[in-house]
Amino acid sequence: MPDASRLDPGFVPDPLDYPFAPATASGMLLDDHVAPLRLVAGRSTGDGLVRLDVGALALDEVLRSRGLAACADRTLVVAVGSNAAPSVLLRKFHRAGASTVVPLLTCTATGIGLGYSAHVSKQGFVAATPFADPASTGTLVGSLLDDEQLDALDRTEPNYRRLLLSAHDYPLVIDGSGERPSQWSVYESIHGVLCIDGAPVHLGTQRGLHAQLSAVAGIDAVAGLGSDPISALARLQQEPVRDALKAHWRAAGHAAPSNLVGTA
Repeated sequence: MPDASRLDPGFVPDPLDYPFAPATASGMLLDDHVAPLRLVAGRSTGDGLVRLDVGALALDEVLRSRGLAACADRTLVVAVGSNAAPSVLLRKFHRAGASTVVPLLTCTATGIGLGYSAHVSKQGFVAATPFADPASTGTLVGSLLDDEQLDALDRTEPNYRRLLLSAHDYPLVIDGSGERPSQWSVYESIHGVLCIDGAPVHLGTQRGLHAQLSAVAGIDAVAGLGSDPISALARLQQEPVRDALKAHWRAAGHAAPSNLVGTA
């Protein structure tokens, strides 16, 4: 019987399940599984303890034993969509030939809202994007990436730009250790944030989004999503429908800037 705890780099999830299965606690992606990671209050992330079969080892020790960059030499990229899912990162890095060893950190971020990009992916789902929301505080998943992984992840995000944020404007605390990085990165959609009635649509399920979009006459006239999510997905996977919907969102004022301010 297959081990359900093992990850398959060839697994492709159902688009209707986007944003898939995010990490729910800090851990360390080690090729085909996620090892638990316990961060220590007041200590650096690299001092966190990774639970392995041989016992608990410091995170930096595990990285160095594999000839990989330590935590201090990595870039913190915080996910708002499917990059929070270990299985997604494994598939992307495996395809790119990059290391599939990644420290995953749950973080509490302030000033970041979670919405949808004003475009539809080839797979038919509407992906996530962040936007400025001073009143918002929530838990997100960050990945500590080496230079090769960072380049590989950038190449999987043609509809996004990687934006470097200052913690002065967008405070972030790493859960467990209490560390407060001075800056961190996030992927922002180049197509803008999907809005209805002038307000960003907050990230939820694809099925819930279909219902929201179908209730807007102009959008429904373009996409014709209906009540069946399988049929709706099939329509959104058609390039003419995707292109028409993106153009309509832009023309009808459903695509708004994120208003996030990156560092110079």
